[in-house]
Amino acid sequence: MKSKLNVNNIEVFLDYEELENAVSGLKDLIRNASIFHELSKSESEIIRVTVAGKESLTPITVKRLAKDHAIEVLRTLVKNCDAFQHLENKDVKHLLDTRDLEICLEIADNLEQYVGLMDVNALCERLLEMGPEVRASLADQCFTPIPILLDLAEDRDIAVRDRARETLGAMQIEDVAKHEKARNESKNDNKICCFCGKDESEVGKLIAGPGVFICDECVNILWEILNEKRKGQE
Repeated sequence: MKSKLNVNNIEVFLDYEELENAVSGLKDLIRNASIFHELSKSESEIIRVTVAGKESLTPITVKRLAKDHAIEVLRTLVKNCDAFQHLENKDVKHLLDTRDLEICLEIADNLEQYVGLMDVNALCERLLEMGPEVRASLADQCFTPIPILLDLAEDRDIAVRDRARETLGAMQIEDVAKHEKARNESKNDNKICCFCGKDESEVGKLIAGPGVFICDECVNILWEILNEKRKGQE
C-alpha cells in the first residue's frame, strides 16, 4: 500500500519507509490533527505508534487508537498525557484486557488522571488483579479509594501491605476510621449460611438464628443425615 503526497500540485507516492520518515518529521500541531487521524488507520505499526505519541489528537483518533491490536501502540497511547481526557470506561477496559504489565502500571501510576473521568473504584478493582507491582503502585497513592487501601493494608505481599499502611497513616485518621466502620457494617449486613458460606442471593431461603444463618439446602442435607441416622438406630 502506498500513500499519495501532493506538493504544489505535484503528486508523489510514498512507500511505508518513506511515509514513516515523513510522519516523524510532521509537526505536532492541531492543524495536523486530521492528518494524524488518517495516519492512525495505517497498516504500518510504526506509523500508528508515532501517531499515538502525538499531543494534537482528536477524541475520535484517541478512541480509534485505544482499540488498536498492537501492544506498542497501546503502550504509547497510555503514556500520552494529552490522551487521558478523551478516554472512556470502555477504552480503559480494552487497555486492561491486554493484561500487559507496562500498560497496567502506567494507568496505576497515573491514577489521579482518571479521577472524574470514570469510576475509580471499579478501575482499581480491575488493577488489583494485575500483580504485586501494580498493587504496590496503588498502595502508594492517596488517590486510591480508602476501601481499596484498606484491602491492600491486608495484602499477602509484605511490601504492598507496608506501603498501603504508610499511605493510610499519612491520611486523615478520621476518614480511614469512618470507611473501616462502614466496610465492617457492610460485611455484617451480608447474610451468609454458616455451613456452606453461600449468601442469600445463591440459595432459596436463609433461616435466621441468634447471630447465625442456615440455608434451605443445608437444612435438607441435615434432614437427610438425621433420617439416615434414625434408620440405623431402628
